[in-house]
Amino acid sequence: MPKPPFAMTMYFPSREEISEHQELGLRPVVLWLPKCDAPNFVSEARRQLTELQHSELNEEQEILDWVDSHFDELLAVMNERQA
Repeated sequence: MPKPPFAMTMYFPSREEISEHQELGLRPVVLWLPKCDAPNFVSEARRQLTELQHSELNEEQEILDWVDSHFDELLAVMNERQA
């Protein structure tokens, strides 16, 4: 029988580990990830990365514009707090 092209291991926590995690307010989740060998994986990953890069740049610029428009007010508040 041939080996699979990737190693797949399943982790099952002990009851003690489950209790410890629950005491910390954590709960288990299931993550569904895309298959890396899917025909459109690379193109979709590129598309999402490009979209993310543009949204981060846009968001960063919005923050900088807001700070710039409120700079005098922010500087006054900071000076008041230091005094």
